[in-house]
Amino acid sequence: MKKLYLLPLIICLLLLQNVAFAQNNPLMKSPLQTDVRQAQARSAESSVQLGYCDDVIASSVGLGKGITLSGAIYITPEQAILYKNDQIKSIHVGLSSKLTKLSVFITQDLNGTNLVKQYVGTTPEGWKDVNLNTPYTITGEGFYIGYICTGDNQIGLSNLKSEYGTYVEISGKWQDYSERWGSLCIRVDVEGDNMPNDLSLISIENSIPKAGESFTLTGVVKSMTTVPVTSYEIKYTIGEETYAPQTFETVLKANMLDTFQIEVPPLSENGEYALQIAISKVNGKADDYEGNSIIQSIVKYKENVYPYKVVVEEGTATWCGFCPRGIVGVREMKKKYPDSFIGIAVHRDDPLEPTSYSPLFDNGILVGFPKCIVNRKTKHVFDPTFSNLEEAYLEEIDKGADVGITVTAQYTSEAQEVVAINTQTEFGYSAENATYSIAFVVTENEVTGYKQQNYYAGGERGAMGGFEDLPPLVNIVYDDIARGIYQSYAGTLNSLPTTIVKGETYTYSYELTLPAEIKNKGNLEIIALLIDSTTKEIVNADKVKLTALTDVEQVRECSDINVFAEDGIIKVNGDYDSMQVYTTEGMEIANLQLYSGIYLVRVVVGNHIYIKKIAL
Repeated sequence: MKKLYLLPLIICLLLLQNVAFAQNNPLMKSPLQTDVRQAQARSAESSVQLGYCDDVIASSVGLGKGITLSGAIYITPEQAILYKNDQIKSIHVGLSSKLTKLSVFITQDLNGTNLVKQYVGTTPEGWKDVNLNTPYTITGEGFYIGYICTGDNQIGLSNLKSEYGTYVEISGKWQDYSERWGSLCIRVDVEGDNMPNDLSLISIENSIPKAGESFTLTGVVKSMTTVPVTSYEIKYTIGEETYAPQTFETVLKANMLDTFQIEVPPLSENGEYALQIAISKVNGKADDYEGNSIIQSIVKYKENVYPYKVVVEEGTATWCGFCPRGIVGVREMKKKYPDSFIGIAVHRDDPLEPTSYSPLFDNGILVGFPKCIVNRKTKHVFDPTFSNLEEAYLEEIDKGADVGITVTAQYTSEAQEVVAINTQTEFGYSAENATYSIAFVVTENEVTGYKQQNYYAGGERGAMGGFEDLPPLVNIVYDDIARGIYQSYAGTLNSLPTTIVKGETYTYSYELTLPAEIKNKGNLEIIALLIDSTTKEIVNADKVKLTALTDVEQVRECSDINVFAEDGIIKVNGDYDSMQVYTTEGMEIANLQLYSGIYLVRVVVGNHIYIKKIAL
């Protein structure tokens, strides 16, 4: 769990400027209270829940123990009028640590008189349900719901964001932090007879369509009424074309979610199209509140769709007591997105520090641990909590890839000291003066024998993926340990041509000698990073487990295979499938009029690869 310590005031202000963002869903419409991925455990027939959070207390803000702090959310007049004369009988707050002197309140002015205030007292970490002694009757005017408390890391933040979801009082002044942090973990139950005919459009996702193919729009709606919902109508526009509305039959009670799918016919041309999708009717009548019923997004229609993997390079260290945050965050991302997420743990100033990775730190990219960068984009540098990682991942993966890259890698001998790597890259567009390079990262899993500092021991700082149950100094199994990056952090120049032809496949091969620090050569992976040398960003990547090249010695010793140089040309005697010639930097060259020097020759014989150095 991410925690922000804000004492003294100077530190407070600095941290307020540098808080890593919490889970952000740009397609969410306010108010929203349950993440679409959460179980509907709090659904009830008699009340509707208003708020802007999900069920996860993902992070926290605090001024330190013994300091009183307040937080609130705002229900707008447009939303309040829908529930005029209904009552709020309970308030739910999500707390990231044990608190004392907790009170909840409702007011129309954060600097004015409270309409409702109720003392709760000492409260443990987690969700606290407060039944109000005096219910609040909604007048139709906007109002704030909040709480005051004393403790450490007092304010709990959720995975989601809303423009009305994050008001915090610091040094006696209320401020809006909705652009920086997730919404506060606050929601209320609304009961009464005046319920709107309203569904909220929670999210919309679309598969990245390929030219000439249909695609699917998948959406999630939520009932914002106690009146049973038996049907709803969805209308949508893509580009300039408005499609026929579609009606969905359902059975929804208050707070329940429903998923719908719309099959969209092929679009006429490639490109980006503006998408607007809206709930137009509920139970055959117009939806009462447009404010939570419309989502605008983009449909990207491409001729070529390539597998896309998002890369996270994480700065970490064994001496960093807060770095279990990143260990847990990357671990959970790998579990949830195993085919499209690549994590690289780059250690600094400890025995696991890799070779050639210093630019990640020396260039001021990652300052302070734990810290990470996504696809080497400077806008995606933050504390690697799971919620932060997932938010950035979802933003990146939604863009898709215009370039595809695949990597294969094998040991060249049973000694397992040298690795032959081969990539194939294809572009979905043509370009002149292209500036791309390829870098290779060697990572090792299941690394043991090192002790990790653990500031989450004992649980005082909250749950952290099991680290709260481990001692302050703990032996753990490390995964995704970067052992080196080759030929350099920026990649290898000329690993791809400057003139790119759409649809062409470009092959690049590289041979590297593994570093001596590796513990177990059976636990290695090779990651290929395709880097735009102009922007310095990673545009795509691929990963493969390193496997032994079986029977390579039989090929090497086979009398039918003989590689030699003659008259400036490299020749092969014997039967083989293919042969390529590379410079020692890994650049494939034409096997014609070669200058004096050393070259790498790659000969493929069936399922075996034969690598040999030739001196001319």
